[in-house]
Amino acid sequence: MEIRFHTPGGEMTVEAAVFFREARRSQIRRMLKMYRESGSGGREYGELARWLSETAAGVQDEIRALQEDYTAARRKVSENGSLKEGRRELSRLNTVAREIKREMGSRGKLLVRYREILKDVERILGEG
Repeated sequence: MEIRFHTPGGEMTVEAAVFFREARRSQIRRMLKMYRESGSGGREYGELARWLSETAAGVQDEIRALQEDYTAARRKVSENGSLKEGRRELSRLNTVAREIKREMGSRGKLLVRYREILKDVERILGEG
């Protein structure tokens, strides 16, 4: 989603997916305030809030899928844990489980980030 608005120096276009993922909270708030002051805030507020909600829901679905993969990998580890000849497979499965758990953590942080951004959008651009 592209967000377009006027700034004192001209017009600005922001790619929401990249900007919201990588910008600091202060930069996001500053951009939202410039967006509101340019007169674009009310018109596209609903679209932006909907996009953020859908993105957060997508991240939450990814976390659920990773959780299922992690559970399956841990189950395989416990099933193969007693087999001497399966040590290599066991090591590989443990590595897979750790990578999935790490990815779940990063997706969880991204989900929290999108929810916080949505709160800022509602506070800065919302009615009230």
